[in-house]
Amino acid sequence: MARKTGWGETLLGLAILAVLAGVGAAVYFEQFRPHPAAAAADRPDYHPPPASRPAAPPRPSRVNPPDGMAALGPSEFFDPDTLYEKIDGRAELYLPAGFQSLECRRLGLPDDEDSVVEVFLYDMGSARSAYAVFSLQQREDAEPRDFTRYAYLAENALFFCHGPYYLEIVAGTADAAARDALRRTATQLMADLPAEPVDLPEAALLPEAHRLPGHPRLYRADGLGFALLADLVVADYQIGEFSLSGFVCARGSEADAAKLAQAYQQYIMDDGAMLQTPIPELPDARVLDFYGTWQVLFTRGRYFAGVHQAGDRLSAEQLALLLDRQLSEPAP
Repeated sequence: MARKTGWGETLLGLAILAVLAGVGAAVYFEQFRPHPAAAAADRPDYHPPPASRPAAPPRPSRVNPPDGMAALGPSEFFDPDTLYEKIDGRAELYLPAGFQSLECRRLGLPDDEDSVVEVFLYDMGSARSAYAVFSLQQREDAEPRDFTRYAYLAENALFFCHGPYYLEIVAGTADAAARDALRRTATQLMADLPAEPVDLPEAALLPEAHRLPGHPRLYRADGLGFALLADLVVADYQIGEFSLSGFVCARGSEADAAKLAQAYQQYIMDDGAMLQTPIPELPDARVLDFYGTWQVLFTRGRYFAGVHQAGDRLSAEQLALLLDRQLSEPAP
């Protein structure tokens, strides 16, 4: 026997039909409503969105092969955001010094693997910044090269700075043919990129006596680990059996130099350095014992200078007196 439909079921069915009818009507009328973008285009103040930018043109290479060699592929380019992709772990040396861009390119003879070299051309933005990264990467086994003032050879690689550029040219081997390819490539790069040499007057203020071989180091930022110590020039010395460093930093005025000296003194004292008795011949200098190493800090005019990490007090005093004498002499 067939069951009769109840009033509840009838009302539920009618409600479902009403909802479906409403959805259908909404869809029907929606097709006649203009799209917001189309409506905006009809307004008198409408400005269409800009077209997508065209792809950037290829960057011209600054690394060209010398006569007798050839480029073995296009250049690679890296900016401050992508530098780590090429030199992972070393980008933090270049970025604070003013790094702008890196171009890398392989050159050589296609049929001679020993002639292949890879050029790393760092545009550091200024000659001082280029010298800074050159000086901070000097190697103990460096062989000086005289084709430019700041250059050295280490095994199979040539390192030098030229104007705002710091360059590394790396060969696959260290034989005579590879070294010749390094020299020829460097000569071509310098001819293609004329530049003024770096001006580093502070280097002349560091005493020559007892100085170890190598070029003075230039810190564009964070000298001696102190954030405010910028454009610091440092040289290494050996007095007797003790090694130590001398430094000088030019400021804009005497007041600026004194303020920097006081700030650095407070910085190392906060880290445990202890003031000691002054040097009789240099009474205005501050002598500090820093966990068994000796520091001497003083100012002369607009220069903040001193001795860092001396092995004993006598060698620290000796270098401080030499440095004071150098700073006190009238400029030539």
